[in-house]
Amino acid sequence: MANKRRNRIITLLFLPIAIILFILGWIMLTVGLRDEQEKQSPHAKAASQDDGITVIPMIPEEIENN
Repeated sequence: MANKRRNRIITLLFLPIAIILFILGWIMLTVGLRDEQEKQSPHAKAASQDDGITVIPMIPEEIENN
């Protein structure tokens, strides 16, 4: 009788843990597969020319001490 009760308690403790680990594993698997598909995409995204950002190299000026 005590053996059945102990088995039931162990099952009730480990069942939620097993379910949570399964859900986390499934989420990690789907995220990983999604990342692989994005990397293997044959079409590259074109850079937008209308973003209004310009990068200009500048030479830093030295500060004169008075």
